[in-house]
Amino acid sequence: MVENEKKYTVEPNNTNKKINLGRTFLGARNLYKWMLKTFPITNVNSIVLKQSDGGINGANFRSLLGTNQGIYILIPKDASSSGFGASGHAGIYTTPDLTHYYFGATGGVESITLWKLN
Repeated sequence: MVENEKKYTVEPNNTNKKINLGRTFLGARNLYKWMLKTFPITNVNSIVLKQSDGGINGANFRSLLGTNQGIYILIPKDASSSGFGASGHAGIYTTPDLTHYYFGATGGVESITLWKLN
């Protein structure tokens, strides 16, 4: 186990130590599991969406997330090379967009979770 300066425990098996960056998570699913354990989901601190919430090609996700900002993790239904091609996508969700959020992920979206930052 590794603790950072805020005393949040990080599992070294799911991370990679990078020079000058502390620990970097290996895959969005590993970060997602750590976030769930460290910052449990509540109605106040997060928004959780499923593929059925997104409508056609994820068109409804943006309006459902609204102007909230925070840590955003998308878990795809199909992470294979013929699907999304990755375990997911994690980043900072902002309005206006500063990155791509993959709402229309190839193979579908299992879930989108936003931990709100105030």
